[in-house]
Amino acid sequence: MPSLPASNDSPLVRTSFTSDTAWTTLLRRTAETNSEGFRAYVHPVDDKAWADASPATLAKAAKESKVNALVLFIADERALREEGLPVLCVELAPDWDGEEEPRTFRCVVAELWAVENNLNIANMDWEDWEGALDEDGVHRGLTRGDNVQTGGEAPPLLLGEVPVMTLPTLKRPE
Repeated sequence: MPSLPASNDSPLVRTSFTSDTAWTTLLRRTAETNSEGFRAYVHPVDDKAWADASPATLAKAAKESKVNALVLFIADERALREEGLPVLCVELAPDWDGEEEPRTFRCVVAELWAVENNLNIANMDWEDWEGALDEDGVHRGLTRGDNVQTGGEAPPLLLGEVPVMTLPTLKRPE
């Protein structure tokens, strides 16, 4: 297998080559800025040497290539075939030893910015995203409401005993 390009951006690796149109659409949608000015910072990798590569193979290549990101994205057959383009998100944990499969979940391309931005700056943890998946294991977006990890309200920040502010909490759209 070839190496992945060293980058501060998360690799977006194409592993399915059945539809150039779907891949082009995925790249275009990934580069779009949302209404709040956010977008996913990814490094597209379009190399047939990665055809059908597993998450573990790509995570190992990312580690060996000194990819400086905490998440890698895979454009596999499912991502390029299903509505919403549900990309496979692969955890690039610094302490991952390659002995077990890396953790994964799927995210529709319209929400890829949130996963990429928040994981790579450590604003949210992998567990936060695992708690925000639909029944089919796909992340389709967060809204203010319930706390993702606990399902309850986030406590207010306190300065001594005086509330400074209440943190917004997140919940999946209904």
